[in-house]
Amino acid sequence: MGLEIGVVSIEYLDRPGQPMYRFMWDLMADPETGLGDDHGEEDGHWDGGGTGESAFYEFTHEGLVNRANGWASDRDLNDSERSTLLNWIENLPYRGDTIMLHLGF
Repeated sequence: MGLEIGVVSIEYLDRPGQPMYRFMWDLMADPETGLGDDHGEEDGHWDGGGTGESAFYEFTHEGLVNRANGWASDRDLNDSERSTLLNWIENLPYRGDTIMLHLGF
C-alpha cells in the first residue's frame, strides 16, 4: 500500500432541511450512527477526529447509505422522509465512491 497525499478544501453546502439535518447532526456526534450493534470492523468510514463541535469523516457511498437507512429505521421515518434523505445523500458531491464530510458548527 502506498502513501496517498491529499489537500483538503471545504465547499460548504446549503444547510439541508429535515430529515437530513437531524441525520447529519447525529452523524457528527457518532459516525457509526444507524449501523446497529452487528456491524463489522470494515464498514466504510474513516474518522478524522473532531473536537465535539467539528469533525471530519470519510464515507463510502454504500457506508453512508447504510447509516442513513439504519438511522431512518431507528427514528421511524415514513417512506417520504426516508426517500428525501436517501435522494439527498445520492446527490452529494462524491469523489468516485467516497465523500469526506466536515460536520461542525
